[in-house]
Amino acid sequence: MPSTVRGCLQTSERSETDSEHGIEIVMQNHESFLSVLKSRFTKLQVVRHFWEQSGVKGAITSVEKLPDHAVQVDLISILMEKIGTISLDVFTCLLPLLRGLLDSNIER
Repeated sequence: MPSTVRGCLQTSERSETDSEHGIEIVMQNHESFLSVLKSRFTKLQVVRHFWEQSGVKGAITSVEKLPDHAVQVDLISILMEKIGTISLDVFTCLLPLLRGLLDSNIER
């Protein structure tokens, strides 16, 4: 077999192996991403439950106990949409949560 053909076959095999490895990595990352999203969704359901049972302050208290900054940011984002309904009392409850987020190393 000529060396050019042999080289093309080896390159093709390497390329296929690289593609399979790439797909495997993407699938692992996909599974990890899905796991993170499922966990976040579950935590948000808990926060929603506390909001329905105890109001906004109950939701804030429940989020403070969760070590998940993403869920904390989600709640703050929701509250920002309802900024007109936030009382000084509710905002006072939010301050420790906001301070914790500002002191953290999360991306902004």
